[in-house]
Amino acid sequence: MKVQRFSGRVDFERGSIDPRNDRAAFLGSELGRTAEVMVDNEPHISYRIRPEHGIAAAVYFEGSKLRTLSWQIELPPDLEITWSVEHELERKRVHDNWLYQEMGKPPYQFPWGRLESNYDSKGCASAIIVNYVA
Repeated sequence: MKVQRFSGRVDFERGSIDPRNDRAAFLGSELGRTAEVMVDNEPHISYRIRPEHGIAAAVYFEGSKLRTLSWQIELPPDLEITWSVEHELERKRVHDNWLYQEMGKPPYQFPWGRLESNYDSKGCASAIIVNYVA
């Protein structure tokens, strides 16, 4: 996977998520054709995608406009039934390292939006999140 610094497009093995594309374009893409609806509460709708091996992602729209893309790098303990805070904090460290190697030193603020690594203690999950500018 690769984040395009100037456009905000994220390229995965099975396709790209481009903030210039609307929901119809996403649904017509290779990634969109295999997407599963997570939440459908118009105008908000989100989809779960598997853009490449070892990556679980979600795409969030408000109406036809792409608002957020998030993904998790899967780790070997994901195959186990048990979950732990330590496991999610390790995932966050992996995400932090990946972002640093790809994008340099934070913060990751661009004209097209913001990119961050986040651990949500209430949601009990770590993810890399791209929030696109409205």
